Amino acid sequence: MKNLLLICFILISGAMIAQEQGGMRGTVVDKSTKQPLQGVNVIVLNTDIGASTGIDGEFLIKGIPEDVYRLKISYIGFQTTYVTDVRVVRDKITQVRETELVYSVIESEEVTVDASKSIIDLDATVTSFIYNREEIRRSPGAGGDVMRAIEILPGVSSAGGEFTAFSVRGGSPKDNIILVDNIPTDRIAHFEGGSEDQFDLGGRFSIFTPGIIDEAGFLPGGFNAAFGGKSASLIQLKIKEGDRNNTTVNGTYDIIGWEFNFDGPSKIIPNTSFLFSARHQDFKNILNLTGQKELGHPSFTDVILKTTSYISKEHKLSLLGIYSPERFIRNIDNVFESENLYETELTDLNETKYLFGGNWRFLTSNSSFLNTTFYFRQMERDAKVGRAYTDPQNGITPNKERTPQRFNLYIDEGEKEYGVKTAFSLNISPVWKLNLGAEYSNLGVRINRYAEGVDTFYTFSPSDFRSDTSKKYVVIGPEQYNYNASPSANYLVNYLELTHNLAYNFIINGGIRHEYNGFSETNNFSPRASLAYLFSDKLKLNAAFGFYYQNPDPRIITFNPQNLSLEPEKSIHYILGLTAYLANDLKFTAETYYKDYSNLIVRQDRASTLRKNLGEGWAAGIDFGLVKKLTDKWYGQINYSFAGSQRKDGSTAEYYNADFNIPHTFNLLFGYEFNLSLIHI
Repeated sequence: MKNLLLICFILISGAMIAQEQGGMRGTVVDKSTKQPLQGVNVIVLNTDIGASTGIDGEFLIKGIPEDVYRLKISYIGFQTTYVTDVRVVRDKITQVRETELVYSVIESEEVTVDASKSIIDLDATVTSFIYNREEIRRSPGAGGDVMRAIEILPGVSSAGGEFTAFSVRGGSPKDNIILVDNIPTDRIAHFEGGSEDQFDLGGRFSIFTPGIIDEAGFLPGGFNAAFGGKSASLIQLKIKEGDRNNTTVNGTYDIIGWEFNFDGPSKIIPNTSFLFSARHQDFKNILNLTGQKELGHPSFTDVILKTTSYISKEHKLSLLGIYSPERFIRNIDNVFESENLYETELTDLNETKYLFGGNWRFLTSNSSFLNTTFYFRQMERDAKVGRAYTDPQNGITPNKERTPQRFNLYIDEGEKEYGVKTAFSLNISPVWKLNLGAEYSNLGVRINRYAEGVDTFYTFSPSDFRSDTSKKYVVIGPEQYNYNASPSANYLVNYLELTHNLAYNFIINGGIRHEYNGFSETNNFSPRASLAYLFSDKLKLNAAFGFYYQNPDPRIITFNPQNLSLEPEKSIHYILGLTAYLANDLKFTAETYYKDYSNLIVRQDRASTLRKNLGEGWAAGIDFGLVKKLTDKWYGQINYSFAGSQRKDGSTAEYYNADFNIPHTFNLLFGYEFNLSLIHI
């Protein structure tokens, strides 16, 4: 009997251990050519488990206990790369994101550089940062929001506690290039402010559900000729690819709303994954419960769909769709909840954002590839704004039912853009690389702005026009506000750049970018150059120089018919930096910069919608960063920036501190992950 019980115990324990094991599968490719690499060693650190990639570059590792792991991926002639935060779940095969190995320019038996998996080259000649999905999830206070996670990086300043946007090195949040699966867009947040100043701060909530962003790459300036249209920083967001091996379905429901996620292989199309994420959040109940009913009634919905098809060894196609409507209402009920009836504004706003696009990667040869991106995006917004007249009549405050209400401003506006861009990369030799690219897009903007009656500003500057200077207010009438237009124009871009690995430790990159703006009918050429000197496999000196042109925001264009002729703003970047890998999981960066601004778009009269290219300015500073990846259960960052930024609104005007001039920024992050053993029955 005892022997029988012992056998049963061993069998049950073995079954429980087996149930707590999973596996991982992934692909390793050459970053320069996107070709799969055979014979790459993949080791699960702190275990004796590993595998090698096959002819298709894939590896499969089974029998891994449930936990979070770090992979060491090494191959002769390439930099050894560490992929962090690979979470293994019982009875599942975890799909590891495609890992790209970078050719080693240091002649040694093994070059070890910690980079997770990078979507910005390791040999990039300016400082870059990469967040993976787990790092975004762990970022304190971010709540899984990728934009809030980036806020703690060197050179980055938050636009404000309620906003998800941020400024970089003295620029506005609207100055950042944002690519979502290589698709250009800046409509990635809900509830952007109504006024121009609030609009510059960005939105309050990201359209991306937690966990949907697989990787986020950040470059604070000095980016190469492949990128343009904005002048501050480059943010590359990669939506997670669906799992081709397992199906996962989950959802939540709480007082704010609901969320539903599906991730798994397509049952219809071979070698295709399907990712679907949808959520709806309504803040009415939570605001009522917390005594903040006077704020109004905001709600929004986000739906994201992505498919990825590995058609053949040479062809990979991914499709992305995003649908994001939102609604904000502030009515008479909310007015009467405000203290002393002070907040009397009435608002009824509807906005919907659409995005559809795709990426086709074609391996044209063993040393070249072509990546083509096509996209369509649209934004529709209609709003009406007014106020409730709660002033006492004959000493008596009117009740809610009898309070006069009036909507006097009506806005119906939209943007519609479609485009295609293609990039060709060729490794001419082990030390020469050529990149060519072209892009075409058409942007249409629509505005129908209508005012009933006049509006009065009691805050103004001395330069604001007043017909009667003795009056201490500015009156805006319908003749100054009403406007109806729907212009459209083409944008054209092409670029060329060459990268040369000189003497195997000196990397130089030179390129030129041409941009045509159809609204202003201007052609601009942007020469750019950068270099990096590798003292060793762990120490790099970098420098960059370049011209950058930023197109006028579509919202500015629609303010006034004369604004259609506004030219792009110009900036020149000068950057010098140092990167040191103090350990495989510890990177130190120091980078100083100077940016010279000209042709800035300014408003000389707050009472006028007219804008002119009269502004000048500068920004300068130095950023320090110490980043510790997750190993031995702990991770962290220490970042400090010292900076200054000034502007002036004309050649004869005086300099003043820019809106996002923040002299000192310090961020400290520390985290420790505990192992909690759970008994599963």
